[in-house]
Amino acid sequence: MDVDISSVQFNGDKADATVLFTPKGAKPSQGMTLHYQMQQKSGRWEVVGTEDSGHSASVAPGVPDPHGEGGAPPPVANPHGAMPSPNDLPPTGNK
Repeated sequence: MDVDISSVQFNGDKADATVLFTPKGAKPSQGMTLHYQMQQKSGRWEVVGTEDSGHSASVAPGVPDPHGEGGAPPPVANPHGAMPSPNDLPPTGNK
């Protein structure tokens, strides 16, 4: 994995950083960009928020997005039923 810090903008004790992650040997267009909001606390920079820009490649105009309208698919009921209660499980035989 290659990590490239594309930009960092400081504003007092806050900073915004843009980071590009790409697989080793891959083109930048095959990577993913993340934006980090950071704040300096006790002399150290801590991430206080992130924003995923997704895949850095864009879909050509007029071509439908292969990921649909976005978002996760709706939840599906577990076909195996609920997990049993720990009290319903057999003893483990701990010594």
